[in-house]
Amino acid sequence: MRTPKLIASDIDGTMLINWAPRFSPQMLGLVERIVDAGIVFVPATGRQYTNLRRLFSPVADRIPYVCENGALAILDDELVYRATMDDGLAREIIEDMLADPGCEPVVSGMRTVYVRTGAPELVDHLVNVTGYNVTELDDLTHIPEPFMKVSAYCTDGVPREQHWHDRFGERCAVKVSGLQWLDLVPNGVDKGVALAALAERLGIAAEDCVAFGDAENDVEMLEWAGCPVTMETSLPSVLPLGRYRTDTVEHAFERILDGPGFDW
Repeated sequence: MRTPKLIASDIDGTMLINWAPRFSPQMLGLVERIVDAGIVFVPATGRQYTNLRRLFSPVADRIPYVCENGALAILDDELVYRATMDDGLAREIIEDMLADPGCEPVVSGMRTVYVRTGAPELVDHLVNVTGYNVTELDDLTHIPEPFMKVSAYCTDGVPREQHWHDRFGERCAVKVSGLQWLDLVPNGVDKGVALAALAERLGIAAEDCVAFGDAENDVEMLEWAGCPVTMETSLPSVLPLGRYRTDTVEHAFERILDGPGFDW
C-alpha cells in the first residue's frame, strides 16, 4: 500500500453522481478524515471558488482548490495560479452566444459569475441549484474584473461543442463540463496545469498524487497524477486512463483510509 500525499478529485459525475446538488454526510466525513490524516485534498472542477467553499464547509479553510476547469488555483485563500481570457476574444464569444436563443453566456470572475440582466431561469438555476454567487449586468461585454472563463449554458439541451470548436478552437480551449454546459478557457489551461502549479507550491511531486475523474475536462489531470482513478461511468475515451477504476469515490476513499489502498 502506498499513501498519497495529495488526492485531487473532479466533482460532478465523480464525487457527485446523478447530478446530486450536495455531498452526503458520509462523503464529507471521508474528506475530513483524509485531511486529518495529513493528505492534501484538492477539489478540481469547473465550479466556482465560493461555491466549493460552501460545498466543503467542514474543511473549507483546510484545503486548496482548483476551480474554473483549471483557470484558477487557490491555497489559503490566496492565488497560486490564474489564467485570464483575452478581452477581445471573450467579447466575440459572448456576442456569439447572445445571438443564439438556446444559449446563455456565463462569465466567471474570482468570486462571482456574471450573467445578462433578464435571464431569471438561469439566475434561479445558478443560485438555487448550483449554489453560485451571481451578478447580473446589462452589458456582458464589459466585465468589471479580469475573468477566467466563458461558459455556455445550453437551455435547450442541444450540444454546440463543434460550433465553438470550429469558430474559436484555435484561440481557446473548449471543454464539455456538464449535460448542458460547455466552458471556453484560455489555451493551455486545464486541471493538470493548475494542479502542477499547486503541487509545486506545496512541494509535492505528481508521482505522489492520486486523481479521480470521469470526463474530457479531467484528462490532463488524470495524465498528470501518479495514480489516476477513473469512474466506472466515465466516458469511453476517459475510462482507460485510470490505473484503477471505482464505482464510487466513497469506496475509493475508504480503500485508501481503511483498506489495501492503491499501489503504483
